[in-house]
Amino acid sequence: MKKEKQKEVEYAFWGYDLFPYVLWGKIVEKLDSGEVRIKEYGDGIVRPLKIFTEKDALVLIDSLTKVKIQRSELTNAINNLTGDVLKSFASWAISK
Repeated sequence: MKKEKQKEVEYAFWGYDLFPYVLWGKIVEKLDSGEVRIKEYGDGIVRPLKIFTEKDALVLIDSLTKVKIQRSELTNAINNLTGDVLKSFASWAISK
């Protein structure tokens, strides 16, 4: 019995308007148009900016996730700091 070569899993990354400005998903099918079907989006079709092997994609996804967390933490810290400064001279401007 002949073993079929297992197809390598690939991930597509495409542009998005919110930080980190890309989304990603596992490719189900590559189309002749250059677009791909994505598993996580109900087989939705996107035009990728970049395609990576699963191994490389998972490293990138991990890095993007860490950056998103860092950005969120920094944003919260800035909001707390500026809120405290505003309270010090215009507490009436802050609604709860």
